Amino acid sequence: SGHTLRAAFLARRLFSSRAPSELDLIGVAGSSAASMVASAWALSVGWSRVAKGKHYPADALAGLGVGVLLADIAAVMGFRRWCLTKLVIGSGSSAVVGILAARPELRPQGYAIHAVLQLVWWAMQPLGLRLGF
Repeated sequence: SGHTLRAAFLARRLFSSRAPSELDLIGVAGSSAASMVASAWALSVGWSRVAKGKHYPADALAGLGVGVLLADIAAVMGFRRWCLTKLVIGSGSSAVVGILAARPELRPQGYAIHAVLQLVWWAMQPLGLRLGF
């Protein structure tokens, strides 16, 4: 589950003791209470995907595992390298949005919000290397 993957990534990356200082926007990185709350949130996201019938339990568990793995890879790579990697990979996703914009008959449900989020993502990239804050 992509939702679960992103939730696990955020929980691990933002609230673990390995969170970089650039990401500690509210001063709780490394806090065991914040980490526990974030982990519970990630688990509840996975559970909700299964409860809604959108995914099998194995999908949610795989999303949790891959999310944690990617967060650890991001920690090893460093913040700037991770942002540059995301920029390159995100370009492919943006290309798909462009193709769907040109071919309306291929658009899946939720296309409009995906297109808006891609625009926001691209707008943040020059700032994203330093988070823009």
